Amino acid sequence: MHFASIEGLALDWRGEELERLIVSAGDTTRQLSFTAMGSRPITESESFALVRDPTWRLATEADAHLPQSVGTLGPGPTGAYVRVGLNPAHYTVGPAAGPLVAEVVAVLDAHFELGIGPLTAAQDL
Repeated sequence: MHFASIEGLALDWRGEELERLIVSAGDTTRQLSFTAMGSRPITESESFALVRDPTWRLATEADAHLPQSVGTLGPGPTGAYVRVGLNPAHYTVGPAAGPLVAEVVAVLDAHFELGIGPLTAAQDL
């Protein structure tokens, strides 16, 4: 729609219908991912999996077949770069994700010694 309007095309759309389509598409393709940077230099990339039982920890071979989160650790502009994608089946839709992200980052920071330090999630409004 953006490019069509830039080109001056006449569009027949209704705001309520567009909102319904966007929200519906978001609900069916929901995902939660985040990135973090650490100060410890990393030279090699590696993948990892996380499980939560009841707190987050790195998955072992015994439970890696059901990861609740997968991620990659590798070199980044400040030293370490971490990207994590959480499986939507393992988190609740609705509440702010900040506390969950802070908890996962703390586990990764402790395990990989990334030099991130403690994080505090923003207040849920």
